[in-house]
Amino acid sequence: MLIVGFGKLAVMVTELNKRPDVFHVFNRTASKLIEKQKTNPRLRYVDSSFFPQTKRVFLALPPEGVLGFLKHYRDYFPTGSWFYHTATNVTCEELEQIAPHYHFIPAKFAGHALQAVREKSGGTFVIPEKFRSEAEELQGWLGDRFQVMRGSEEEVKTANRIAVEETIRMAVKLTNRLDQEGVPPSIQKAVMGQIPGGVLHAHLEGQHGGFAKSVLKKQKELENDEDR
Repeated sequence: MLIVGFGKLAVMVTELNKRPDVFHVFNRTASKLIEKQKTNPRLRYVDSSFFPQTKRVFLALPPEGVLGFLKHYRDYFPTGSWFYHTATNVTCEELEQIAPHYHFIPAKFAGHALQAVREKSGGTFVIPEKFRSEAEELQGWLGDRFQVMRGSEEEVKTANRIAVEETIRMAVKLTNRLDQEGVPPSIQKAVMGQIPGGVLHAHLEGQHGGFAKSVLKKQKELENDEDR
């Protein structure tokens, strides 16, 4: 598998995926990758001369980067090569118009790459149901730290958007309330760095403490009153 691009998503995959002995990576600038090799010796920078040797590509590029890359290198790979594309706002149809002789598989990350690295937790890639064999191959390459699920591109886009919107609203509201209560910035930073994430994980795992349980109970009662 060739990785194209070396942004947050590619860094996450190469740091948390322990399966491959070597990661072949093509990036527009080699310096970033060379610097990262100091802490991750499995990284290998390759140039375009490597492209004819590979039939599996993991496109870890933003939308404009994906389109630009394919327009420039659309004749460099073997016909029928598989391209896993991760950019949220790019469809297979758009990519097929540029390079119809390749096979494109949407593999969208449901989550936050930087947070996955902080927690060393991996994460979830979502691939449409019709790409079963492609999903199995991606799972095999990614290893046990990651999960490849069936789902639509739109579901991932919607889930990520709502999660970001609601989290930003929560962060702004929390900061304002802490300011109003006169909590010093140093304590605010400590609280916001741990409690929101900790509470969310506890919520997902059903492990709330006593105070959190009482807050959740009140919230549900308020929602029930509003529904009446």
